[in-house]
Amino acid sequence: MSSSSWWMIKGFMFLYVSQFGFCDEPNQVCVIGNGTSREDCYGYEWVSFGNMVPSSHFEGVVFLANPKDACGEVMHKSSYPNISYDGNVFLLIDFGHCESSTKGIKASRGGFDAAIIRSLTSDEVDPIDEGETDAVDLPVVFVGKRTGEILENNDFENLPNSRVYLTPQELPPLWNYEFYMIPFAIIVGICFILMAMFMISRYYRHYLEQRRNRLSPSTLKKIPTKKFKKGEDYYDVCAICLDEYKDGDRLRILPCEHAYHCKCVDPWLTEGKRTCPVCKRPVANDRGLARSRSGRTDLESVGETSYEAEADETTPLISGTSQRRNSVTMTV
Repeated sequence: MSSSSWWMIKGFMFLYVSQFGFCDEPNQVCVIGNGTSREDCYGYEWVSFGNMVPSSHFEGVVFLANPKDACGEVMHKSSYPNISYDGNVFLLIDFGHCESSTKGIKASRGGFDAAIIRSLTSDEVDPIDEGETDAVDLPVVFVGKRTGEILENNDFENLPNSRVYLTPQELPPLWNYEFYMIPFAIIVGICFILMAMFMISRYYRHYLEQRRNRLSPSTLKKIPTKKFKKGEDYYDVCAICLDEYKDGDRLRILPCEHAYHCKCVDPWLTEGKRTCPVCKRPVANDRGLARSRSGRTDLESVGETSYEAEADETTPLISGTSQRRNSVTMTV
Protein backbone atom coordinates (compact mmCIF):
# COMPACT_ATOMS: atom_id res chain seq x y z
CA MET A 1 0.00 0.00 0.00
CA SER A 2 1.45 3.36 -1.01
CA SER A 3 1.91 6.21 1.44
CA SER A 4 -0.76 8.38 -0.20
CA SER A 5 -3.31 5.53 -0.22
CA TRP A 6 -2.57 4.72 3.42
CA TRP A 7 -3.14 8.28 4.54
CA MET A 8 -6.29 8.50 2.41
CA ILE A 9 -7.75 5.45 4.15
CA LYS A 10 -6.77 6.98 7.48
CA GLY A 11 -8.57 10.16 6.54
CA PHE A 12 -11.80 8.43 5.58
CA MET A 13 -11.78 6.42 8.79
CA PHE A 14 -11.13 9.56 10.81
CA LEU A 15 -14.03 11.36 9.13
CA TYR A 16 -16.22 8.30 9.68
CA VAL A 17 -15.40 8.22 13.38
CA SER A 18 -15.98 11.97 13.69
CA GLN A 19 -19.25 11.85 11.75
CA PHE A 20 -20.87 9.20 13.90
CA GLY A 21 -19.84 10.89 17.09
CA PHE A 22 -17.85 8.38 19.10
CA CYS A 23 -17.39 9.90 22.50
CA ASP A 24 -13.95 8.50 23.30
CA GLU A 25 -11.06 10.87 22.84
CA PRO A 26 -8.57 9.91 20.12
CA ASN A 27 -5.06 8.62 20.81
CA GLN A 28 -6.02 6.91 24.06
CA VAL A 29 -5.13 3.51 25.50
CA CYS A 30 -7.49 2.71 28.35
CA VAL A 31 -7.22 0.04 31.05
CA ILE A 32 -10.38 -1.44 32.50
CA GLY A 33 -9.67 -2.56 36.08
CA ASN A 34 -9.55 -6.23 36.97
CA GLY A 35 -13.23 -7.17 37.33
CA THR A 36 -14.29 -3.52 37.87
CA SER A 37 -15.82 -0.80 35.72
CA ARG A 38 -13.03 1.69 36.39
CA GLU A 39 -11.25 3.02 33.32
CA ASP A 40 -7.88 4.73 33.33
CA CYS A 41 -6.86 6.24 29.98
CA TYR A 42 -3.42 7.31 28.83
CA GLY A 43 -2.30 9.02 25.68
CA TYR A 44 -0.31 7.39 22.90
CA GLU A 45 1.42 8.64 19.75
CA TRP A 46 0.85 7.47 16.20
CA VAL A 47 3.35 5.69 13.97
CA SER A 48 3.69 6.01 10.20
CA PHE A 49 3.19 2.30 9.46
CA GLY A 50 0.46 -0.18 10.27
CA ASN A 51 -3.32 0.05 10.10
CA MET A 52 -5.81 2.39 11.66
CA VAL A 53 -7.51 1.33 14.88
CA PRO A 54 -10.59 -0.37 13.38
CA SER A 55 -13.17 0.90 15.88
CA SER A 56 -13.72 3.53 18.55
CA HIS A 57 -13.46 0.91 21.29
CA PHE A 58 -10.93 -1.65 20.07
CA GLU A 59 -10.80 -3.93 23.09
CA GLY A 60 -8.45 -6.77 23.91
CA VAL A 61 -5.91 -8.14 26.36
CA VAL A 62 -2.18 -7.46 26.65
CA PHE A 63 0.58 -10.03 26.21
CA LEU A 64 4.25 -9.28 26.86
CA ALA A 65 6.44 -9.86 23.81
CA ASN A 66 8.90 -12.72 23.88
CA PRO A 67 11.58 -11.54 23.21
CA LYS A 68 10.63 -8.24 24.79
CA ASP A 69 12.12 -6.02 22.04
CA ALA A 70 10.54 -8.13 19.25
CA CYS A 71 13.61 -7.66 17.07
CA GLY A 72 13.55 -11.39 16.33
CA GLU A 73 10.66 -13.75 15.72
CA VAL A 74 8.24 -13.45 18.64
CA MET A 75 6.30 -16.23 20.30
CA HIS A 76 3.06 -16.82 18.40
CA LYS A 77 -0.18 -15.83 20.04
CA SER A 78 -1.35 -19.44 20.11
CA SER A 79 1.84 -20.56 21.91
CA TYR A 80 1.21 -18.64 25.13
CA PRO A 81 0.23 -21.01 27.99
CA ASN A 82 -3.16 -21.06 29.74
CA ILE A 83 -4.93 -19.06 26.99
CA SER A 84 -8.69 -19.08 27.46
CA TYR A 85 -9.44 -15.80 25.71
CA ASP A 86 -10.65 -15.70 22.10
CA GLY A 87 -10.79 -11.90 21.62
CA ASN A 88 -8.21 -9.42 20.42
CA VAL A 89 -4.68 -9.78 21.73
CA PHE A 90 -2.30 -6.79 21.92
CA LEU A 91 1.45 -7.33 22.06
CA LEU A 92 3.44 -5.04 24.39
CA ILE A 93 6.92 -4.44 22.93
CA ASP A 94 9.96 -2.63 24.32
CA PHE A 95 11.29 0.24 22.19
CA GLY A 96 14.83 0.12 20.79
CA HIS A 97 17.51 -2.29 19.48
CA CYS A 98 15.92 -2.32 15.98
CA GLU A 99 13.56 -0.33 13.84
CA SER A 100 10.00 -0.02 15.09
CA SER A 101 8.66 -1.22 11.74
CA THR A 102 10.54 -4.48 12.30
CA LYS A 103 8.71 -4.89 15.61
CA GLY A 104 5.40 -4.36 13.82
CA ILE A 105 6.31 -6.98 11.23
CA LYS A 106 7.19 -9.51 13.94
CA ALA A 107 3.92 -8.81 15.75
CA SER A 108 1.98 -9.34 12.51
CA ARG A 109 3.69 -12.67 11.94
CA GLY A 110 2.91 -13.68 15.53
CA GLY A 111 -0.81 -13.43 14.83
CA PHE A 112 -1.49 -10.50 17.15
CA ASP A 113 -4.24 -7.95 16.56
CA ALA A 114 -2.31 -4.81 17.61
CA ALA A 115 1.14 -3.81 18.78
CA ILE A 116 1.88 -1.36 21.59
CA ILE A 117 5.48 -0.14 21.61
CA ARG A 118 6.57 1.35 24.93
CA SER A 119 9.45 3.68 25.74
CA LEU A 120 11.88 2.53 28.41
CA THR A 121 13.30 5.97 29.16
CA SER A 122 10.66 8.73 29.01
CA ASP A 123 7.00 9.34 29.67
CA GLU A 124 6.93 11.92 26.88
CA VAL A 125 7.18 10.36 23.44
CA ASP A 126 7.04 11.66 19.89
CA PRO A 127 5.41 10.05 16.86
CA ILE A 128 7.44 7.41 15.07
CA ASP A 129 7.95 8.18 11.39
CA GLU A 130 9.73 5.38 9.56
CA GLY A 131 7.79 5.46 6.30
CA GLU A 132 5.38 2.86 5.01
CA THR A 133 5.59 -0.91 4.83
CA ASP A 134 2.98 -3.38 3.58
CA ALA A 135 4.26 -6.10 5.90
CA VAL A 136 2.72 -4.49 9.01
CA ASP A 137 -0.93 -5.55 8.93
CA LEU A 138 -2.13 -4.43 12.37
CA PRO A 139 -2.51 -1.17 14.33
CA VAL A 140 0.69 0.03 16.02
CA VAL A 141 0.84 2.75 18.71
CA PHE A 142 3.63 4.22 20.84
CA VAL A 143 3.30 4.89 24.58
CA GLY A 144 5.53 6.35 27.28
CA LYS A 145 7.41 4.57 30.03
CA ARG A 146 4.74 4.99 32.77
CA THR A 147 1.93 3.83 30.51
CA GLY A 148 4.00 0.82 29.49
CA GLU A 149 4.52 -0.16 33.10
CA ILE A 150 0.78 0.07 33.77
CA LEU A 151 0.04 -2.12 30.74
CA GLU A 152 2.68 -4.62 31.86
CA ASN A 153 1.01 -4.86 35.28
CA ASN A 154 -2.31 -5.52 33.56
CA ASP A 155 -1.12 -8.18 31.12
CA PHE A 156 -3.25 -11.29 30.69
CA GLU A 157 -0.97 -13.59 32.68
CA ASN A 158 -1.04 -11.35 35.78
CA LEU A 159 -4.65 -10.14 35.55
CA PRO A 160 -6.75 -12.38 33.26
CA ASN A 161 -9.87 -10.26 33.81
CA SER A 162 -8.18 -6.96 32.97
CA ARG A 163 -9.02 -5.48 29.58
CA VAL A 164 -7.41 -2.79 27.46
CA TYR A 165 -8.94 -0.85 24.59
CA LEU A 166 -7.60 1.63 22.05
CA THR A 167 -9.38 4.66 20.65
CA PRO A 168 -8.76 5.76 17.02
CA GLN A 169 -5.63 7.63 16.09
CA GLU A 170 -5.80 11.38 15.75
CA LEU A 171 -4.34 12.17 12.38
CA PRO A 172 -1.05 14.10 12.27
CA PRO A 173 -0.79 17.57 10.73
CA LEU A 174 -1.34 15.99 7.30
CA TRP A 175 -4.97 17.06 7.57
CA ASN A 176 -4.20 20.54 8.75
CA TYR A 177 -4.94 22.54 5.61
CA GLU A 178 -2.92 25.54 6.76
CA PHE A 179 0.10 23.28 7.23
CA TYR A 180 0.01 22.33 3.54
CA MET A 181 -1.55 25.39 1.94
CA ILE A 182 1.39 27.63 2.85
CA PRO A 183 4.04 25.44 1.12
CA PHE A 184 1.64 24.89 -1.77
CA ALA A 185 1.12 28.63 -2.17
CA ILE A 186 4.89 29.18 -2.04
CA ILE A 187 5.48 26.55 -4.73
CA VAL A 188 2.74 28.00 -6.94
CA GLY A 189 4.19 31.48 -6.45
CA ILE A 190 7.69 30.34 -7.37
CA CYS A 191 6.35 28.58 -10.47
CA PHE A 192 4.44 31.73 -11.46
CA ILE A 193 7.53 33.90 -10.99
CA LEU A 194 9.68 31.49 -13.02
CA MET A 195 7.07 31.37 -15.77
CA ALA A 196 6.83 35.17 -15.82
CA MET A 197 10.63 35.48 -15.98
CA PHE A 198 10.73 32.97 -18.84
CA MET A 199 8.03 34.82 -20.79
CA ILE A 200 9.71 38.19 -20.23
CA SER A 201 13.11 36.87 -21.31
CA ARG A 202 11.57 35.22 -24.36
CA TYR A 203 9.76 38.43 -25.30
CA TYR A 204 12.95 40.44 -24.79
CA ARG A 205 14.97 38.08 -26.98
CA HIS A 206 12.27 38.30 -29.64
CA TYR A 207 12.32 42.09 -29.37
CA LEU A 208 16.10 42.20 -29.76
CA GLU A 209 15.96 39.86 -32.72
CA GLN A 210 13.32 41.99 -34.44
CA ARG A 211 15.26 45.13 -33.67
CA ARG A 212 18.41 43.55 -35.05
CA ASN A 213 16.65 42.51 -38.25
CA ARG A 214 14.92 45.85 -38.84
CA LEU A 215 16.46 48.81 -40.59
CA SER A 216 16.73 52.01 -38.57
CA PRO A 217 15.11 55.15 -40.05
CA SER A 218 18.47 56.90 -40.18
CA THR A 219 19.94 54.06 -42.26
CA LEU A 220 16.86 53.97 -44.48
CA LYS A 221 17.40 57.61 -45.40
CA LYS A 222 20.83 56.73 -46.77
CA ILE A 223 19.35 54.37 -49.38
CA PRO A 224 18.96 56.45 -52.55
CA THR A 225 15.58 57.22 -54.11
CA LYS A 226 14.56 58.57 -57.49
CA LYS A 227 11.48 59.55 -59.46
CA PHE A 228 10.52 57.09 -62.14
CA LYS A 229 10.61 58.36 -65.74
CA LYS A 230 9.12 56.12 -68.34
CA GLY A 231 11.51 55.40 -71.16
CA GLU A 232 14.59 56.41 -69.20
CA ASP A 233 14.55 53.75 -66.47
CA TYR A 234 14.61 50.02 -67.09
CA TYR A 235 12.48 49.28 -64.03
CA ASP A 236 8.97 48.23 -64.92
CA VAL A 237 7.05 46.45 -62.11
CA CYS A 238 7.26 46.66 -58.30
CA ALA A 239 7.86 43.12 -57.07
CA ILE A 240 5.93 43.82 -53.86
CA CYS A 241 2.63 45.32 -55.08
CA LEU A 242 3.01 44.01 -58.69
CA ASP A 243 1.90 47.39 -60.10
CA GLU A 244 3.68 48.93 -63.06
CA TYR A 245 5.66 52.05 -62.36
CA LYS A 246 4.16 55.33 -63.46
CA ASP A 247 5.82 58.63 -64.17
CA GLY A 248 6.56 60.43 -60.95
CA ASP A 249 6.49 57.35 -58.70
CA ARG A 250 9.19 57.56 -56.08
CA LEU A 251 11.37 54.46 -56.09
CA ARG A 252 13.93 53.29 -53.63
CA ILE A 253 16.99 51.73 -55.24
CA LEU A 254 18.60 49.05 -53.07
CA PRO A 255 22.34 48.24 -53.27
CA CYS A 256 21.50 45.12 -55.29
CA GLU A 257 19.97 47.47 -57.94
CA HIS A 258 16.43 46.21 -57.31
CA ALA A 259 13.90 49.03 -57.15
CA TYR A 260 10.56 49.21 -55.37
CA HIS A 261 7.94 51.77 -54.50
CA CYS A 262 9.05 53.62 -51.39
CA LYS A 263 5.62 53.05 -49.85
CA CYS A 264 6.04 49.30 -50.44
CA VAL A 265 9.63 48.59 -49.48
CA ASP A 266 10.02 51.02 -46.57
CA PRO A 267 7.67 49.08 -44.24
CA TRP A 268 9.41 45.86 -45.31
CA LEU A 269 12.80 47.21 -44.29
CA THR A 270 11.78 48.99 -41.07
CA GLU A 271 9.26 46.45 -39.76
CA GLY A 272 10.35 43.19 -41.32
CA LYS A 273 13.73 42.15 -42.69
CA ARG A 274 16.70 44.27 -43.66
CA THR A 275 17.20 42.31 -46.86
CA CYS A 276 16.03 42.70 -50.44
CA PRO A 277 12.57 41.10 -50.86
CA VAL A 278 13.66 39.40 -54.10
CA CYS A 279 17.30 38.35 -53.83
CA LYS A 280 17.56 38.35 -50.00
CA ARG A 281 20.79 40.32 -50.15
CA PRO A 282 21.46 42.43 -47.01
CA VAL A 283 20.49 46.02 -47.62
CA ALA A 284 22.80 47.74 -45.13
CA ASN A 285 24.67 47.48 -41.87
CA ASP A 286 24.42 49.87 -38.98
CA ARG A 287 27.35 51.93 -40.24
CA GLY A 288 25.35 53.26 -43.13
CA LEU A 289 25.27 53.09 -46.86
CA ALA A 290 27.97 55.55 -47.79
CA ARG A 291 29.07 54.78 -51.31
CA SER A 292 32.72 54.51 -52.09
CA ARG A 293 34.35 56.50 -54.85
CA SER A 294 34.06 53.53 -57.15
CA GLY A 295 30.28 53.75 -56.86
CA ARG A 296 29.90 50.49 -54.91
CA THR A 297 28.24 50.25 -51.51
CA ASP A 298 30.06 49.27 -48.33
CA LEU A 299 28.52 45.82 -48.53
CA GLU A 300 29.68 45.36 -52.14
CA SER A 301 33.22 46.45 -51.26
CA VAL A 302 33.54 43.46 -48.94
CA GLY A 303 33.65 41.27 -52.03
CA GLU A 304 31.21 39.10 -53.84
CA THR A 305 32.92 35.93 -52.63
CA SER A 306 31.85 36.63 -49.02
CA TYR A 307 28.26 35.92 -50.01
CA GLU A 308 29.18 32.65 -51.63
CA ALA A 309 31.28 31.26 -48.75
CA GLU A 310 28.46 29.76 -46.74
CA ALA A 311 24.87 29.56 -47.88
CA ASP A 312 22.10 30.32 -45.39
CA GLU A 313 18.74 32.09 -45.35
CA THR A 314 20.42 35.49 -45.84
CA THR A 315 22.59 34.41 -48.77
CA PRO A 316 21.71 36.46 -51.88
CA LEU A 317 19.95 34.49 -54.57
CA ILE A 318 21.72 36.67 -57.18
CA SER A 319 25.34 37.68 -56.70
CA GLY A 320 26.43 41.26 -57.05
CA THR A 321 28.41 40.55 -60.23
CA SER A 322 25.57 38.81 -62.03
CA GLN A 323 23.17 41.51 -60.85
CA ARG A 324 25.30 44.27 -62.37
CA ARG A 325 25.68 42.28 -65.56
CA ASN A 326 21.91 41.89 -65.78
CA SER A 327 21.52 45.61 -65.23
CA VAL A 328 23.94 46.38 -68.03
CA THR A 329 22.19 43.93 -70.34
CA MET A 330 18.78 45.47 -69.64
CA THR A 331 20.18 48.95 -70.24
CA VAL A 332 21.57 47.94 -73.59
